[in-house]
Amino acid sequence: MSENLSVLSKAARAEKHLDPFPYAVIRNALPDDIFAGLSAAYPRIETIAGSGVLKNNTLYLKSAREVVDHPVYPAPWRAFFAYHCSRTFYLETLDFWREELRATHAAIEHTHGKRFDDFTCGMRRLGDRDNPENRREDIQLDCQFGVNSPVEQVTSVRGPHVDTRYKLFAAILYFRSDGDDSSGGDLEFYRYRDPALRFRPGEPIDVGFVNRCPARALNRIEPAYVEKVTTFTYEPNTLVMWLNTPQSIHGVSPRARTRWPRRYVNFLGESYGGKQDGFFATKRQRGLRDLLPRPHFVTRRRGTG
Repeated sequence: MSENLSVLSKAARAEKHLDPFPYAVIRNALPDDIFAGLSAAYPRIETIAGSGVLKNNTLYLKSAREVVDHPVYPAPWRAFFAYHCSRTFYLETLDFWREELRATHAAIEHTHGKRFDDFTCGMRRLGDRDNPENRREDIQLDCQFGVNSPVEQVTSVRGPHVDTRYKLFAAILYFRSDGDDSSGGDLEFYRYRDPALRFRPGEPIDVGFVNRCPARALNRIEPAYVEKVTTFTYEPNTLVMWLNTPQSIHGVSPRARTRWPRRYVNFLGESYGGKQDGFFATKRQRGLRDLLPRPHFVTRRRGTG
């Protein structure tokens, strides 16, 4: 039964890509009966966000530590979360991404002093990297309910960005509600417009890469610096999974006004140990003006109309 719970149970039919960064798509990722049961038991938004007034198109999360031992959540969901925070799932993920991991994060086994296969793993505790308990294992796994609240004002819940440097992989599985007739809320992948800044598959990541990027911060990249490569429609039982690199730029398309929440589950693996602080650097050493590599990024020059 547990193997049917895995979002990688149909990995053999995955659509894998390396451009603009390593990612994969699995449609109808879970068996129909399992997905239908989980979808019907998906918690109400108030259970995840609380009973207060919901903000417009805002993300609310509930992590595995808050779910697996809490009886308010149905038993199938608690089992689903526990499985995706297990070593069994980590090894599934490792097998799925082994070649790409060694190409994109070649130095990580060295900085941890062990092979990926020998990494210890556990369920991520609350507090992320600020919780010293999260340094006990090499990889911290988490599974999260993610809900975007209804929309009164058309917005994107989040524009182009790269996830924290402590994240090794991420995935999202959509649980769109039956009858949801809303538009937007699709996952988008981007690349930098300047080819000189793009990641080169097969080469180790340069930990100084971010210091040369013309972006204000990896967690908020100006849209002018990127171009959209592909879009994943917000469709039920669709899994999108990717490796986190300095090039793993993603965001969500604007959502139109709707009473429907946007429902999904997040999957992730993070590491807060090793000799290197994270899988790539994020601290900038110089100002934006010093980093603009080509004049075509500048749309207006001082002294001109």
